[in-house]
Amino acid sequence: MKLTSLAVLFTVIVFPFLTLTRNQMKMIKEDARLGAYYDSVIDNAVQDAAFVISRSVKDFSYGRKGDALAVKDLAVQTFFDSLYYAFNVYGNPASMARVRACVPVLIFIGEDGFYLYAINSYSDEDNNTVMEHCWFPKKHYIGELLQDRYSVRYTLGDQVYVYDRTNSELTKGEYTDFKDKIPFFADRDNFEILRDSAVRQSVEKEFALYIEKYNSLCHKSSFALELQFPAVDEEDWKRTLSDVGLLAFAQGFPVLHGQKYEHYALGCARVIRKAPIVGYKYAGQLYYCRTGCEFYRDTVRENTWDIIYFNAPEEAAQKGYFPCTYCRP
Repeated sequence: MKLTSLAVLFTVIVFPFLTLTRNQMKMIKEDARLGAYYDSVIDNAVQDAAFVISRSVKDFSYGRKGDALAVKDLAVQTFFDSLYYAFNVYGNPASMARVRACVPVLIFIGEDGFYLYAINSYSDEDNNTVMEHCWFPKKHYIGELLQDRYSVRYTLGDQVYVYDRTNSELTKGEYTDFKDKIPFFADRDNFEILRDSAVRQSVEKEFALYIEKYNSLCHKSSFALELQFPAVDEEDWKRTLSDVGLLAFAQGFPVLHGQKYEHYALGCARVIRKAPIVGYKYAGQLYYCRTGCEFYRDTVRENTWDIIYFNAPEEAAQKGYFPCTYCRP
């Protein structure tokens, strides 16, 4: 066989594979681009929800009871509205439903507990099975048993609820109020380790239980996707669960390669909350300090009614208050 004939034969055999490889590489690149776009859309939606939370949560962040239920509903609505507009499907019920199905779980992280907003199954009036998002009951941040006696319910701040199993008593207060009973609470670093662990494990446990339920629903319906627990490192959890916000878990958005978008977009719309500042009058002088200040808690709080709260030290200073010489806020 002539050399030219061999060259033609080689070209005929190899060229289709080269073309196929180029097409595959093009599709892989396009999939990566789409994946990055989905990540960006979800992150932006979470941030939109964060803005709503940051505007609304102030009423219950510093002790005043706001409508937390309305806040979480508004945050979820804002999140999905942002997705609808990003995908240009707002006002199209069928397309909006497909987008919602790709975000099976949202978790609203509250000050003293969390809620799952997730796909659930129920029977309607005609006894038809319906699968749609709904709120699950509130869950608390429960930590490990301490001193073989004390069961602790944490908040995202310094406040705790301690249940004494021996005396069957439930006591509420700041963690330092229990340092004589619970030595771990004598050191702030130890307390924060216990608190962060309780928050993370409580959320992980509830999410794992939901995954089991969701996958069971998938087997009984036409849903083709199954949830898997996302791999989140320690630092991401610490940043995510440090304040009131929203966690979004997404999967199932279509890509070109015939697969599904299964990169879990873990986003937290963390509320950047300033440390509460308290102003008070002591010995004829106006001072401001942090609410965790030991001097304020042990000496001032029980002996004065002239207390006012500020969002920042600058605000207190503008009102004529001077910084506390003990905690130096």
